[in-house]
Amino acid sequence: MAERYNVCLVQPESYLHSGAFLELAELLHYALIDLGFSSRLSVNRLDAFGRNIVIGAHLFSAQAIARLPQSTIILNTEQLGSREHPWTDVMLNLARRFVMWDYSAANIAFFEGERVAGVRLLKLGFQRQLARLKPVSDPDIDVLFYGSIGERRQSVIDALLARGVTVRVLFGTYGRQRDQEIERAKLVLNCHHYDRHIFEVVRVFYLLCNRIPVVAEIGPNTEVEPEFRSAVAATAYEELADQCLRLLNDEAARAAVAERGYAVINQRPQSELIRSLVVT
Repeated sequence: MAERYNVCLVQPESYLHSGAFLELAELLHYALIDLGFSSRLSVNRLDAFGRNIVIGAHLFSAQAIARLPQSTIILNTEQLGSREHPWTDVMLNLARRFVMWDYSAANIAFFEGERVAGVRLLKLGFQRQLARLKPVSDPDIDVLFYGSIGERRQSVIDALLARGVTVRVLFGTYGRQRDQEIERAKLVLNCHHYDRHIFEVVRVFYLLCNRIPVVAEIGPNTEVEPEFRSAVAATAYEELADQCLRLLNDEAARAAVAERGYAVINQRPQSELIRSLVVT
C-alpha cells in the first residue's frame, strides 16, 4: 500500500478551466489524509516517490504523458460516449496503460464497450473542509449558472430572463471568485450540455456540501445515482424555468431542498467512498 499520494491537477499555461476541478482535487486530498495517508495537492507536478492521482490528464502533452510513472492513477472527469470529442481517444489510451478511476457508471460502460476493462468507479461525497461557503442573508442573484453555454442551456436562461428573473452566468470563473457569486445566489441551476446526459456530480457535490439549493436537469435518460435524485430539485429539461420560479417564490421550499441535499451528501463521507480504491 502506497502511503504517500500526490493529487496533481493538470493546468496548461493560460488555461483557466482546470479550475473547475479544484474542489474535486481537494476532495480527494483531504479524504486521503482522513484515511491516514500523506497527501499533497499540486499543479502540473508529479511525485517520483509517491503515487500520483492525475486530474485532467487529457490536457497533458504527449511528452508529459510518456513521463507518467507506471503507478499513476488517472481520474477521468469528462463525459464519454462520442468519438468526436478530442479527449475520448486520449482517455481510452490512458485507461489501457494506467489505473483509471471514473465518476460515472455510464462512462465505465463506455470503456467496457471499447474493450477496456478494470476502470473503477469513484463515487463523490462529503468532506468537511469543503463545507466553507457562507451565503449572504439577502441574496441579490435569483439564479446562478456557471459553465459552458450551448443552445440548450441558453434556452433555459432566456426563458428565465423573459420572466424577469435575475440570472447570473459565469464562464471561466473559479475558486473564491466563483464562490462569492454562489453565496449571493438563491439557487444554482444545473443543466446538461452534452447529449450523453450524465448527471454533473463533479460540480454539484460541492454545492450540496454547502447547503446550496440546486435545480438540476434529471430526465428519463439522465444517468444518476438514485440518492442524488432527492438531493436536488430534480426536473425535466422542459420544466427547468418553471421549477426555478416555483422555488424563487417559496423560500421555505428552497431551504428544504438545501437541507435535503446536505443530508444526502453528509451520509456519504468521501473517505469511506475512496477507501476500497486505495486500501488493499
